[in-house]
Amino acid sequence: MPVLVAQVSPDDPKIQQLFALMKSKGTIFDPTLFVYRADSSAADTSTAKRGERRAIDVVRAAHAAGVLIAAGTDGMLRDSGTGLPNVHIEMELLVRAGLTPLEAVTAATRTNAAVLGMSATHGTIEVGKAADLVVLSANPLTDIRNTQRISLVVRRGKIL
Repeated sequence: MPVLVAQVSPDDPKIQQLFALMKSKGTIFDPTLFVYRADSSAADTSTAKRGERRAIDVVRAAHAAGVLIAAGTDGMLRDSGTGLPNVHIEMELLVRAGLTPLEAVTAATRTNAAVLGMSATHGTIEVGKAADLVVLSANPLTDIRNTQRISLVVRRGKIL
């Protein structure tokens, strides 16, 4: 289990000071919550569940403090339980942590592009940017799990 977030109390005044500093500096928090969820298959599931709740509570507190949140994925790894790319699981967990579905989608697109230094070419739909899109058959703003309902993928302007 990742240690840092699981051992941090979001109510600790030092953590609140850290969140205030992060917000003032424009630091983006990439919690990669799905790694805590992956531990639920561990032998001691009660410890894993506590770690998951604690991690979600920390993200909730950071979000409430105005810290910009990214959707950590560690690449396009797939969740061992569902087979889904981790970004889908991450967005669900971000919504559980208090982000709106729109904020979770933004974390996975515009904010992640900013983290990677790719905002000029990726992260939003604009003239001159890469035409990499996922077209969904249902609205993720009504249910974040709708990000899994992929109708088609466009990569570099070509339908795959």
